[in-house]
Amino acid sequence: MEWNITRSTDVASSGQYSLKFFIDGQQDDGTIWIERKIAAQKDSQIKVSISFDFYSEHESLANTIAVICAYADFRKPGTEEEFIVIGNANEVEGWKKYNYTISMSAGSHEEIWVALGISVRWETCMTYYIDNVEVKII
Repeated sequence: MEWNITRSTDVASSGQYSLKFFIDGQQDDGTIWIERKIAAQKDSQIKVSISFDFYSEHESLANTIAVICAYADFRKPGTEEEFIVIGNANEVEGWKKYNYTISMSAGSHEEIWVALGISVRWETCMTYYIDNVEVKII
């Protein structure tokens, strides 16, 4: 399956750049994402909040072409089943802000992995953009 995530000047919610997500979804399967490991305070209750702007070239209320997904846990994400769906990728034409928040107990963990991306739901090639990613751990 062909896919890539690249820095792009095609469209931006603010500034000059966004991340361009491309995936060949003709197999009707696949999830691509960006991820980051962040320090967490051991033995504490934490709240992880991820927000970002998402760009779709077309609105499609009839078909779900792809979904937007997010992840926050103490281990690195490895499969699409680990992600939570937070919205449909083609809810609007243009930019839309998305948020994902989860509370958890850090226990003995001193780091947390956060990720966000897209997951294929329709057999086609697709391109989306993400900008203004903000992660807060409280």
